[in-house]
Amino acid sequence: MEILINMAKRVAYFTDLDLQVLLESYDEEKGVIMRKCNTKASAIMRNKAWQRIADRVNSCNPTAPKQTLEQVKMKYKNVVQADQDRFVFNRAGYE
Repeated sequence: MEILINMAKRVAYFTDLDLQVLLESYDEEKGVIMRKCNTKASAIMRNKAWQRIADRVNSCNPTAPKQTLEQVKMKYKNVVQADQDRFVFNRAGYE
C-alpha cells in the first residue's frame, strides 16, 4: 500500500532587495494599514494596501517565485519582531 503525502513546496527566501522594498512600501501604506477603524470597508482597504505591497515586492525580482499576500504580511511581522527582540537584548546589556 502506497501512502502519498502532499507536502507544500518551500517558498524562496526574501532577498535583501525584497526586504528593502517591503519596508519602504509599508512606510508608504502605513496610514491605511494602521487605521483604527474596524469596518468592512477599512478591512478591504487594508487588504488592498497589503496587496499593493506584495505586488511591489514581487515586481522587484521578476525571476523569483511570487510571494503571496500572507507571506509578505508574515515576513513583515517577523522582521519587526526580530528587531524588537534585538533591541530588548541589547538594552539588557547582552552582546
